[in-house]
Amino acid sequence: MGDFTHMMRQPDPFTARSGLDGDELDAEQQKRVRAMTPEQRATMRGWFAESPHYRGLIAFMDSLEREPKTAREWVDAVSEETDEPFLVMDDFDDCIVGIGHRFHDSFVVYDRAKVIAKLMERDGMDYDEAEEYFGFNIIGGWNGEKTVAFIEFPSLPGAK
Repeated sequence: MGDFTHMMRQPDPFTARSGLDGDELDAEQQKRVRAMTPEQRATMRGWFAESPHYRGLIAFMDSLEREPKTAREWVDAVSEETDEPFLVMDDFDDCIVGIGHRFHDSFVVYDRAKVIAKLMERDGMDYDEAEEYFGFNIIGGWNGEKTVAFIEFPSLPGAK
């Protein structure tokens, strides 16, 4: 494991402050910390945990540990923050594209093509079977205001 101390300024002997003191790291420092593996961040935390000069660094690393790592974790975090429950489809977390909003309501949005592909891969369906299953069993179900929605992206020349 490498030495990461070169990534930060050393404490100024006159002010007893480092470039990482305070509540925030600058964008370049955040970028460098985000690029580290969790093991590297844990090593740094061990080195600097007791130093008041690096409280901003420690706070930022702690916030990274709490950040959602998947779309489903993000949906759960939004639900917790807003105290608004969301319906989700079991086993389709990797198909979530975001949260949609309509008048007085929010709901989870899935990528239609990814759902079809997952049905084909996971359940061994061909395309027609997956489309039929999706149309009847998934999109055809209404579970109230929080019913999930599906987005279909255009397949235009040059579109990504």
